[in-house]
Amino acid sequence: MTPTNPKKRKTRASGTLKEKAGFTIALGLLFLLLPLLYSDTPQADTLSRGLLLPGLLALLIGALLLAVDRVRRHRTAANPPAQATESPQ
Repeated sequence: MTPTNPKKRKTRASGTLKEKAGFTIALGLLFLLLPLLYSDTPQADTLSRGLLLPGLLALLIGALLLAVDRVRRHRTAANPPAQATESPQ
């Protein structure tokens, strides 16, 4: 089953990638800032140490997703897909 409009499909997919990157970055920031919302307790110290690595990894993955999205948009803008035209016979 082929899509009726391939350009629309590509646009929707790149927007989804950008949304995933934004969500991942927001989640990473939440992981890093969540211990600051708690008072100085031993549990908050343990929580901050435990969420440091997942927060940093989420930020890194989000940044990579944004970079991939930007590269994909740059490539499609530089090389637009060729239009298939039928020649009259």
